[in-house]
Amino acid sequence: MAPDLAELRQAEGVTMAALGMWTGAWERFEARLSLPGLRNAFPAGIPHWRGETDIAGRSILVHAEQGLGDTLQMVRYVPTLAARGARVVLRVQPLLGKLMAGFPGAASVQTFSDAVPSVDVQCPMFSLPFVFGTTMSDVPAQVPYLRVAPEYLLLWQALLGPRRRTRIGVAWRGRQHLPLRSMPVAALAPLMARTDLEIHVIQKDVSAPDRDWLAEHGAIDHSTNLKDFADTAALITHLDLVLTIDTSVAHLAGALGQQVWIMLPFSADWRWLVGRSDSPWYPTARLFRQARPGDWDGVVTAVVQSLSA
Repeated sequence: MAPDLAELRQAEGVTMAALGMWTGAWERFEARLSLPGLRNAFPAGIPHWRGETDIAGRSILVHAEQGLGDTLQMVRYVPTLAARGARVVLRVQPLLGKLMAGFPGAASVQTFSDAVPSVDVQCPMFSLPFVFGTTMSDVPAQVPYLRVAPEYLLLWQALLGPRRRTRIGVAWRGRQHLPLRSMPVAALAPLMARTDLEIHVIQKDVSAPDRDWLAEHGAIDHSTNLKDFADTAALITHLDLVLTIDTSVAHLAGALGQQVWIMLPFSADWRWLVGRSDSPWYPTARLFRQARPGDWDGVVTAVVQSLSA
């Protein structure tokens, strides 16, 4: 009845993406650029590029458009653009500025706080799978595609001290615009009961009740020392495993090539597909899904059993 309505085309794209029908999904995702939330989100006066012309010898502004995790996932395409002869200016959220400094393929990296540079064309990050016609068989998934600056690695090596037990980082809560993807911290109790593990808090925002509960159960809370994602990345690099819900930490660990187990709600985000325990985006990821809505206890039980195995 309304085949050109942007909201419907976007919703259809999400469904197709979850089912692995990526070729059609990426084209439908472009409808998001007509939605009120994004229509005025990009610098004015710079032509949008969607792969329709040769990019060699031209400068292009590749900018973040959605969440932190989305940026960490889609920045993987920057080296491909550079390989085609483009001069890439990468524009990201301030919290990612230090982590992305010197990113491979980027001629320069700036944040939203910087003045918009003079470039030939621009392309929002989530248009890059469409530009390159990404399928599940050719995802640019060579990890790690993110590196941590040596000074951050040395700092966190000193903060952590000698390794005594297996180190597992945990993140259980994301921004609450998607509440079903977060779990109550108490659901992690079976994990905390393991005396052979060293549990590290790797999310920045921790409520006072959660902080008290974690302290009672022996977790090591780093939240006050995580100034930005360069700190989080360095901390993750020194861990043996990251255990997280579907939040930016999952994408960060995957981009770093670290072992990451992602705990998903029953109706998971499209990028994790349907019914799979692996991810074409992140070779080091393993997915644990709720068997029924709200069943975080079952997910944590499966995680603990897998750790024992």
